[in-house]
Amino acid sequence: MTSTQTLDASAVLAAARRHRGEADLAEARVLADALAWAHLHEVGSLDEGGVATWGDSPIPIAGEGAPLVSEFCLFEIAAALGLTPEAGRYLVAHALELFHRLPRLWERVQSGSLPAWRARRVADKTNALSVEAAAYVDAQVAQYAPRIGNAALDRLVDEAIARFMPETAAEMAERSADGRHVTINHQQASAQADEADPAEILGGAKRGRESQPVGASAPA
Repeated sequence: MTSTQTLDASAVLAAARRHRGEADLAEARVLADALAWAHLHEVGSLDEGGVATWGDSPIPIAGEGAPLVSEFCLFEIAAALGLTPEAGRYLVAHALELFHRLPRLWERVQSGSLPAWRARRVADKTNALSVEAAAYVDAQVAQYAPRIGNAALDRLVDEAIARFMPETAAEMAERSADGRHVTINHQQASAQADEADPAEILGGAKRGRESQPVGASAPA
């Protein structure tokens, strides 16, 4: 192998860019593999839990509209990839979220125009959104995903909640208002707000959907 000492700076940078591209392609393929694995282990409804394997159960790991998958399959793919169970679960969850609920981002990842980690960051934010809210985020963010920062993404998610999940938005606003207090010290007087935790509220909304019978419509 040629030592880096014999290469000029431009050659080193070119090699780094090439290797980065190869790594991004590999990550996209792993994400596609995770999706295929999930589809092999879909469970049609909560009533079908334990059909394939005693003690197994179907779990919803992606957002509304994505299929349920066997819980055991998450441990298997995590072990195969040398990941922790939690990391394996997130990998499959993000693959399902992107393919079923964020198709524009999924297409960009698989075409090589967007690194998988950037799309997965969005998928992590939309997991608890309604179908309509997730589709709105997908449409708005797809073009700018390579450049959008965390703060802008959070604002976009908040906008989607306000547009398509008004009850959740109202609850978040109410809890934020209830948490306002004034802190005064000797050097400065300032009003502070203990903001409502959107993840907690959205998680509650998602749990409410999951408790409904499969096939039941989400509340308006």
